[in-house]
Amino acid sequence: MADRMKPSRATWCGSSALCLVLTAGCTATPVETPLASRSPGARIAVAIIDDGSVAEESSWLDNYNVVQPEHGTPSDHTAQVVSVVVGAGLSDALDSDAVGISVLPVSLSTQNQDGQLVARLDEALLNGADVVLVTVGARHDQAGICDRVDALAADGAIVIAAAGNFPSLGADYPARCDSAVSIGALDAPGVFASYSTRRQVEFGMVVKGIKATDLSGDVSEPGGTSIAAAAAARTIIRELIERGTLMDEQLLLLLEPLPNHTDN
Repeated sequence: MADRMKPSRATWCGSSALCLVLTAGCTATPVETPLASRSPGARIAVAIIDDGSVAEESSWLDNYNVVQPEHGTPSDHTAQVVSVVVGAGLSDALDSDAVGISVLPVSLSTQNQDGQLVARLDEALLNGADVVLVTVGARHDQAGICDRVDALAADGAIVIAAAGNFPSLGADYPARCDSAVSIGALDAPGVFASYSTRRQVEFGMVVKGIKATDLSGDVSEPGGTSIAAAAAARTIIRELIERGTLMDEQLLLLLEPLPNHTDN
């Protein structure tokens, strides 16, 4: 199957500085429709789609409102992703009164990953998610993953997706969906980590120094595009908490844009 090419957000100029960073000779007008919008001070509904759940006894989650299904299998990967999103152990951890988190598991042991992703995205839409973080992916979209991402975007949600850890391949779904914000892992600004997917990646996050907590409470720096996407989600959630809206221009300033993502 040919790689699906994502259109770049870096096609307009909100300022001369952005023009220099993103593209030369840009004359288009910024799109005024917010990527996400909620009243300042309102609780942000966050849906995290990963491979399992977080153990209820995880002490760093005690202050957070976390909803997860009983059938989810506790997963170190999921715990690490959630811990990065909330900023576990950090002095600037997300305000527990400002966010509500739903953990929606996808089993990686079955062949129907795209179908499971569609079901979890449908749940996020039904539950009125403002921010959807997807840190698992499918290689194919035969079940309508991108249709669900489009529906979430139309409903005012922003979908952030890990691109995947396959440097020789294009991004996973939903990261390669047009309406998703695809995130790759960087070793340094502008430098992809050796394991990170490079194609269909719009933004990168430097993963060095990002600490994550597993089910046992152990803290490490696991790296990976999932951790990069979780850090991007945390940045976006903080912006929504503080400002109430998120525009393309803000996204380009908050994250590191990779303007040549379709060719990487």
